[in-house]
Amino acid sequence: MSVMQVTPARWKRAQQWELALWSDPAARKSGDDWNLWWREQFDGYAALPASVDSMIELGCGPFTNTRLILERCRAERVVCSDPLAERYAELPDCWLSQAAAAGRVELDAHAIEELPLDAGSFDVVVMINVLDHVCDAALCLQRAAALLRDGGFLVLGQDLSDDEDIRNFPYDIGHPIRLSLEDVERHLTELRPVLRRVLSREEGRSPDGHSGNLILIGRRSNA
Repeated sequence: MSVMQVTPARWKRAQQWELALWSDPAARKSGDDWNLWWREQFDGYAALPASVDSMIELGCGPFTNTRLILERCRAERVVCSDPLAERYAELPDCWLSQAAAAGRVELDAHAIEELPLDAGSFDVVVMINVLDHVCDAALCLQRAAALLRDGGFLVLGQDLSDDEDIRNFPYDIGHPIRLSLEDVERHLTELRPVLRRVLSREEGRSPDGHSGNLILIGRRSNA
């Protein structure tokens, strides 16, 4: 009963919902979108190296996980990618707009499925709390893994759903994709897990709607 793919029209509706959410100053007031919670689950990103040449966050949102990862892992080139990146950059009170204005990050406004970036371009690829919002989850996982250089790290955090979740919560305008653990990991077999945790429903961030969470840092090795 997983939902791996939706129509472009359905995806656009989800993007409109997301933009409307973050356009509300009240929603932006906290300055965070679960990013601090994810950092805790990833042990402060301690498994990443202290510095790399390049990093990209896919589906970065207005507050990003990048802002926290950079405290542990410095990068010479930082790309924040989100179909709504340019709209978020217009918001006055979010990290992405401030970092872009200061020239600390590059913005990319493509959907993951349409990224015009070469394979093997990045040392770190971040995709946290993203796949629920995409058009084609399988393709996004494949593209994310392909962006890694040899020795590069994929940082992936994902809400998981089982059949019960999908029956009880069949419709969510902002989160059309619903994935099981197998749905995600079957597309990442070429990566070696450096950190892997599967949180139970009770440990997860949204136990009413998700069966758990996958916390994964996988490393590519072509040797």
